[in-house]
Amino acid sequence: MSYIFDTITEVITELKNSPDIVIDELLINPPANATSLEAESKIPSILKELYAKADGLVLSWSYRNDPLVKGGIVIPLLENIHNTRWKAFAMLDYTDDVHVFFNKRGTDDARVVQESLEGDEDVEFVDIAGGIVTIKSYFEAFRKTRGFRFWQENYNPDTEYTVDSIIENRCYLWGSSGEETEIEFHSAHVPN
Repeated sequence: MSYIFDTITEVITELKNSPDIVIDELLINPPANATSLEAESKIPSILKELYAKADGLVLSWSYRNDPLVKGGIVIPLLENIHNTRWKAFAMLDYTDDVHVFFNKRGTDDARVVQESLEGDEDVEFVDIAGGIVTIKSYFEAFRKTRGFRFWQENYNPDTEYTVDSIIENRCYLWGSSGEETEIEFHSAHVPN
């Protein structure tokens, strides 16, 4: 059993069952090499369980009638997670729009941060919205948001995200309280 793998496959199933969503890309690799996985002392067990099921995966989805409404997740290959410029961090989710890393402490409470893609000069780490600080809370929020584009910068734990609300409201999502919640897009990337 793998909490992360099960979470992602639940999201995939939900998206596939939505007639308004197109799965643009879905790649689930075979499990990572057991010897290589066992040698990874800095990876938390919650990630080792994922890599025991799939050595990386790519999910990309979009709204059938508006391809700017999209989302996804990219879990890098085990052999690539350490290919960063920071020795203390490894890649967790690395899409074109958002780069998320975890602190290589080897424990399940390893801190999760995202690379700020604002500007071209100094890159810094910033916290993920909504108080997400652990790998498990990251994937709990991913499940809730289905990984819509830029959710890491706009996540609100009190908002009820549905596929329909993401599609219908584009840049505005309705919170569980029924009040309108504006999402501010902070990415340096311009939609394609």
